[in-house]
Amino acid sequence: MVYSGLPDLDGRPIVFQAFSPQIVSELGKLTSLHHRPQQPPPPPPPPLPAPDAALTGSPAEARQRRGLRAAFVANEIPLFMNQSPPHVWMLMSRPSVIIKLILGLLWFIVHLAISLFSLWFDLIYSIECYLISFGLIPKYRKFQRDRLKHLAVVVDSREAKNVTKIHQLLCWLSNIGVKYVCLYDIDGVVKKTFAPTMNGSRDENSGKHLDVGANMKALTCCHKEMTIEYISGSDGKDGIAKAASLLCSTCVNSNRNTCGNDEIVFTEADMSGALKAIGCGGPEPDLLLVYGPARCHLGFPAWRLRYTEIMHMGPLNSMKYGAIVKAFYKFSKKYQNFDT
Repeated sequence: MVYSGLPDLDGRPIVFQAFSPQIVSELGKLTSLHHRPQQPPPPPPPPLPAPDAALTGSPAEARQRRGLRAAFVANEIPLFMNQSPPHVWMLMSRPSVIIKLILGLLWFIVHLAISLFSLWFDLIYSIECYLISFGLIPKYRKFQRDRLKHLAVVVDSREAKNVTKIHQLLCWLSNIGVKYVCLYDIDGVVKKTFAPTMNGSRDENSGKHLDVGANMKALTCCHKEMTIEYISGSDGKDGIAKAASLLCSTCVNSNRNTCGNDEIVFTEADMSGALKAIGCGGPEPDLLLVYGPARCHLGFPAWRLRYTEIMHMGPLNSMKYGAIVKAFYKFSKKYQNFDT
């Protein structure tokens, strides 16, 4: 007991009793439990589910409903078994993205390799053409030009409008030593542009010897004489139609007794004579140079290409003198297996 000097309300001194620390701690716990706020009451339990419809009604109806439910579950099980859970798709999406990235990288590498190879090939080809133009490669200085008697040049109609390039090409061919050139484009752009304005006149002797029609002109280019023939798409299919019509009319107007009821047979000589008569005849070129994006003869008369070598020279705007010389050199090395 400890007495203090302070009196209470009745005048008696206040007495304090000393407790041990263990007792004080226990008293503190009791006071904290006494003053703890009350917890809210727990929520009411959820209502019970409605009774199963299969359990209500008669036993026969319940069995029928259970059978329908079992059949439905049996039909749905294979559908869910064939499908992967969503988390499986999430795991498989990462490898698929990696595979797509790898395939895209491989495609880029292949495309880059092909582009570099094409660029390297074009660079080597351009350097070789320039070296040939300056005469720095000995084997292209001398080759057999006698085999190339007739040359044909096919130009795309869109590029044939470049008059400067066509004139430059003709001068290069004349410098090389070509004596006869047949220029062709399917729309007749070259024929309309060059034929009326070309200086010179038709060489009648050479025209009779070569069976050339009215499209032949004599050109004086770079101080060398060269014979040029201009043809277009109208000299192809239209020429064949006119020649066939001429042959039929000739047969009808001839002696009917000679023809009789026998079958009419036209030979290659008859067709050549008809083509010559309508102005679509001409010599068969030994070499055909194609200038343009397409790797074909663009409708050049097929009856004049029986033994012709065809070479694609690329666009007309990027033509090179060395490329022409190289083409002539390759032609001189060709072996043509037919009776000359």
